[in-house]
Amino acid sequence: MRKFLLSLFLLISVGLNAKDYKVSTALDFIKALKPNRTVIIQGIINLSDVLENDHLCEQLGIEAYDDDLEPKSTLLRREEYDGHMLIINKVKNLTIKGEDGAAILVSPRYAYPLSFLKCNGIKLINFTAGHTDEGYCTGGVLEFKQCEDVEIDRCDLFGCGIEGITAVGTSNLVCKKSIIRDCSYSIMELRNCANMTFEDCDFYRCREYTLIAASDCTNTNFIRCRMSQNQGTLFGLNNSVITLSDCEIHHVGPIGNINIKSYPTTRFFNDEDVLEGRGFGPTGRPNLRASREDDETDECGEEEEIEEDYYAVWDAESVEENHRKVFGNALEDHWANVPITLPQSEGTPNIFNLTLAFCKQWTGNDDDPRRVFFEYATGKRHMQIDKDGTSNISGTKSYYGDGCSINYNTKEGWLESDNNEDAKNLKAAIWNRNDRHKLLILVLEQPELEMSAMCYCYDYDPATRKLRPLPDMKEFIEMKHYGYIMLPKKGKDITLTVLATDGDVIFKWNGYSFNVKKGK
Repeated sequence: MRKFLLSLFLLISVGLNAKDYKVSTALDFIKALKPNRTVIIQGIINLSDVLENDHLCEQLGIEAYDDDLEPKSTLLRREEYDGHMLIINKVKNLTIKGEDGAAILVSPRYAYPLSFLKCNGIKLINFTAGHTDEGYCTGGVLEFKQCEDVEIDRCDLFGCGIEGITAVGTSNLVCKKSIIRDCSYSIMELRNCANMTFEDCDFYRCREYTLIAASDCTNTNFIRCRMSQNQGTLFGLNNSVITLSDCEIHHVGPIGNINIKSYPTTRFFNDEDVLEGRGFGPTGRPNLRASREDDETDECGEEEEIEEDYYAVWDAESVEENHRKVFGNALEDHWANVPITLPQSEGTPNIFNLTLAFCKQWTGNDDDPRRVFFEYATGKRHMQIDKDGTSNISGTKSYYGDGCSINYNTKEGWLESDNNEDAKNLKAAIWNRNDRHKLLILVLEQPELEMSAMCYCYDYDPATRKLRPLPDMKEFIEMKHYGYIMLPKKGKDITLTVLATDGDVIFKWNGYSFNVKKGK
């Protein structure tokens, strides 16, 4: 009996000490990064939503990284050529685990999505990690410096990261049932590492230089791994020996400084056959790719000067391109795969708290109207009452400050968040559908020079309190236009102003969706 009670006590103690933190935003994710806990990712998060905001980073106590100083904080921010990256410093026993379809992204091409410095007992489980935009020169996907006891399980590491894994002075790393793909340069680089094991992993479509580079490493093992469609020299070993057990290699370029015949259980094929899936990688894998944009960067940071004629560039065929330039790629690429939950604490759904839920999930950078509204709604941004604005329409609340303005009317179901200095606007409206659901539509626009106006549509289910993306409605409303999407403040119809044709398209509300009618 005494043994039973002791066992029960120990079981309860373990349960009480276990700390799981579910997060669905970059802000909550970074706040949760502490020792001895499990962070569970829901949906797709872009860490740049926080890392590019100086005010938020200061509030979170994120220390600026200095190569010449010994860092004291567990969270560090290092400035890169095109943005910032997060470094997790001296953290023990941290597990980062994804639910179905989870992903961690960053926007700067020169930054790692996750970098660990002097950490111990790190577990990365069941998520995708990579970049929104493709680039070169620096910035892989996972970085480990002077770390011990690392486990990577069912992860999908994709480019533009120059390499999937960078490890320096690291020991006892196990990577299993994971994927490294589409990296700009190599698959991995290992320096001064010991006891590195890659088991049941697939490496494909990485494309330059030495693909698996190991320098001054001991006991590096590849077990049942597959490699195909990679370009470059496959192995580059410097004072290092590796083992290949039951691997499958498809490669038409140089093999490098190993004798493939020394590994009798490994099969080699001089081809680029596409690998059939083995069910590895994260569950519900979104299969993300970095956007290949026209990059005017020449040799690693030297920008070519280009004279821009905005009026020649921006036309009806370039609406999406314009939009991505102004508001980034993450929202347009991933919003359709990410439902949003309205917390019970927010009470009855209305235009204010539903828009806040959207902005919390897709916050944007410092000057983005989504961030302006998010900071105002959460008390992080002080704004003054605009008495002139409140007098126009009964029930309207208006605020202004720092070149920005916010106006909303919960009774009429509309909201505006405008960064007037940068001419970037967020518009939102809500409709009651005849199935007792609600329809939420948000428009992001930049109306000056770089004309861009695109919408994001959601169905709100009161039973689940979830906002479900409606990509078909988005496409239906946007059409192919160069102009404005005007949401109603009175009435229920949407007006699409197509400047190129000097005409309007009216979307007439039918109680559930819209019928199209040509305007004047």
